Amino acid sequence: MRAASKMVAAVSALLLLLAFGGLAAAYSNPVIVRNDNELYNAFINQGVDWIGLAYDGASLAPYSANILKYTATSGPFPVQRSLTIEGSSPTGSPQQRAFDFAYIGGVVALARGNTFTLRGLSLSRMQALRAPVGLFSSSEGATVRVENCVNNQQVCWPHEAANVYFLQVFQRPDGQAQQATICAPGTETSCSQYTFTNVGFRVNRSPEFNTGGYDMYYINTVINCLSYANPLPSCPTLLTDLSTNPYNCLATVYDPANFATICPTCTCINGCRQSCNSQGRPQPSC
Repeated sequence: MRAASKMVAAVSALLLLLAFGGLAAAYSNPVIVRNDNELYNAFINQGVDWIGLAYDGASLAPYSANILKYTATSGPFPVQRSLTIEGSSPTGSPQQRAFDFAYIGGVVALARGNTFTLRGLSLSRMQALRAPVGLFSSSEGATVRVENCVNNQQVCWPHEAANVYFLQVFQRPDGQAQQATICAPGTETSCSQYTFTNVGFRVNRSPEFNTGGYDMYYINTVINCLSYANPLPSCPTLLTDLSTNPYNCLATVYDPANFATICPTCTCINGCRQSCNSQGRPQPSC
């Protein structure tokens, strides 16, 4: 009976791999996961290079205590290999399975030269500690790719700032041109989604939180803006700043843990610092 059960399990695993339409074929040690426990175990297994989500509603939240305990005693958990986490339906067609990062911040370090890829997922609570993927501590020389995803972003920059920063200020590490369709300035009440066809930039290190340092790419990914700062901040000198100090103006500083915009009315970064200091809150970095 036990041998039969093992055979059934093996056949089931094989069928799941086949159902992913050959997506795992390019990887040396792919694993299909069916629940959060299996996802966590695959994530911390340095031998696994591809994780296929065979269920919806994946989350790191149930294991945040384990990760934080490890971080407290040993520092950020090192991911020492390139890793892809992929969501797909049982038939192999893209489905964008939900993956919740639960605002867990600064607990995983990517090794230099490795690439962490999220593909075919509906991402939530990923932005934290002033980084697009708050999960990662400082990861110099690593690359993060978000492909064919929907990024449900907690709070977005005003469209005017998004157009300026993503299309004019941020320089791609590979030297190519940015490709994105972003909502027009002033349309926050009527347009809340834009598409990053091929956008790349370096995530600057944040000294306060020890995040950043990696190259970030969004490929064929929809940015779904769940909210904007209220009142909506603006910076009259945004366009003229580009010729002198393109990072002078800060659109939004968000504190996911408190579900709040830290400095909702500030216009530029110096004003934000003064406001944050008076409230005893962490300062935003340039």
